Amino acid sequence: MGRFGRRRFVGAGAAGLGLGALSLGGYRAWRVAAQDLQPIPGTTRFVEPPVRASRNGLLETTFEALPDISEGLGKMSYEGSIPGPTLRVQPGDRLKLRLINSLGGRDTNLHTHGMHVSPSGNSDNIFIHVPPGDVFDYEYAIPANHPAGLYWYHPHVKEEMQQDLGLSGNIMVRGMPGLSAVDREEVLLLDDILIGDTGPVPYGEESATHALMGRFGNRFLVNGEPRAALPGRSGETIRLWFTNAANTRTFNLSVAGATLRLVAADMGAFPAPPHVESVVLAPAERYAVDVTLGGSGPWALVNRVRAIDHLMGRFVPQEDTLAIFAPGLVAFSPFHVEASGGAAVPLDVPVDAPEPAATPDLTLEFGLRTRDLPFVTSQMMRLDSAYFHPIEWSGTMPMMNWATSAEQAEWFVRDAATGRENHGAEFVVRRGERRVLRLVNLRNGLHAMQHPIHVHGQRFRVLAVNGVAPTTWAWKDTILLPAGGTVDILVEFDNPGRWMLHCHIAEHVESGMMTTFVVEE
Repeated sequence: MGRFGRRRFVGAGAAGLGLGALSLGGYRAWRVAAQDLQPIPGTTRFVEPPVRASRNGLLETTFEALPDISEGLGKMSYEGSIPGPTLRVQPGDRLKLRLINSLGGRDTNLHTHGMHVSPSGNSDNIFIHVPPGDVFDYEYAIPANHPAGLYWYHPHVKEEMQQDLGLSGNIMVRGMPGLSAVDREEVLLLDDILIGDTGPVPYGEESATHALMGRFGNRFLVNGEPRAALPGRSGETIRLWFTNAANTRTFNLSVAGATLRLVAADMGAFPAPPHVESVVLAPAERYAVDVTLGGSGPWALVNRVRAIDHLMGRFVPQEDTLAIFAPGLVAFSPFHVEASGGAAVPLDVPVDAPEPAATPDLTLEFGLRTRDLPFVTSQMMRLDSAYFHPIEWSGTMPMMNWATSAEQAEWFVRDAATGRENHGAEFVVRRGERRVLRLVNLRNGLHAMQHPIHVHGQRFRVLAVNGVAPTTWAWKDTILLPAGGTVDILVEFDNPGRWMLHCHIAEHVESGMMTTFVVEE
């Protein structure tokens, strides 16, 4: 749990090209290989955020959104904690949350990401803005059949700034069926932040910066801390609940010397949990992974990717340590281990679902237009288009990315049938309908890249990625759409109201990549 007075940004991440310490103006990147790390020196103590749990069907709490100027970092927090408190609720509960905006000079609000609650009134209404100095009382009626899982909260106002500076936290809806027993659980909110010589690299006030690729950080954070040290002992199985709160970074997570089993996604368990070598976690996605530690340790949680070296024209391996599991540390977790038998069949929905549709009900295209770009930037983008990388793992052109604003990069969602874009592409469905949406990431253009697509207030299962059906599935609300790729999803529209569908790269949504839909009664 990061608190400002003790936050330290010590050699964490890699925004470089495998060239050691790279300096570009105010940017510095430190690249640290996992094998170079000591288990305790150079790490920070891992602490869970405070937990606020419901009692007798009610959780009533207050969040004060605060600025902070300690260490000159200009961060933000809920209740002085990064991440904010973890909210622990049950299906059928009522959540009452008073939001106090003490940010000073900035509107804010709160979005309960993935929750099946109302989008109207004082519930999950992202169109409400809470002005500076004001107080707003949110109230959420959590349905009795609400899917169990790990959800999260963050602002939906200038989220590329406010979320990035610390305004986020988790919501755990307990009672997920189909989970086996483990030794303990940990909830890990992953993030990164871009630090220059004097603090966070400035954000655009009128228009988002880093509008091309999103803001990649050069410090990796686990629950607000760099290189967190967690307890671990050989032979134990730890259930790690991951949330990716980064603006744009997609993680590829693995634990050296351990076996990994993917047990749950955003909103439900996998009926047949697969063993995996690594877990790809896009912005806003959540996964539960059972990690069984082997050997004698310590064990490093690493992000291992292949970045592009634009200077040398090649792909380079890049490995960064996010946390260390080390013997001899005392385990403390405010979460009780849950185990339940039976098949993971959420709510009353049959496991059997239709095959990918030859003709989807709706096709949405995602792409980019640019205007008024500097000549050097446009030329670099043309060079970059020669590389085809379905996932952009790292920010390898930081100055070009930083200098491109949301006014110059116009990311769009387009209805392929009508040509209407963004809010003009709003569509209407009836409650209870299930529709197949085809998401198409356009390959043409100067800079095609992946988009984590989030559907507010509903849930879906993935039918196919590039025409190939997955071997197992779980209910989700966010899916990674690779560059040049196509994803078919079956959406269950069961939650009435006016909702949003958008890319969850924060700078892309600020640049326009969003549309709305209405679920009618």
